[in-house]
Amino acid sequence: ELGTNTTATVTILASDDGHGVISFNSSDHFLLREPTSVSQLSDSVAKLFVVRNPEEGTFGTVSVQFT
Repeated sequence: ELGTNTTATVTILASDDGHGVISFNSSDHFLLREPTSVSQLSDSVAKLFVVRNPEEGTFGTVSVQFT
């Protein structure tokens, strides 16, 4: 005997991009000009903002590595 019939609703979330989508916050081109002469050495600073959409993603933590 299987018992009483019951009904359950199951929601399966799309997991194509389960951790979210990592992207820059702007589609504008980015150009960083640096000195080419050894005597003009200086630090160049570039601020690039990385976003995750949806903000929390569906699964866990993500990390972005760059070199």
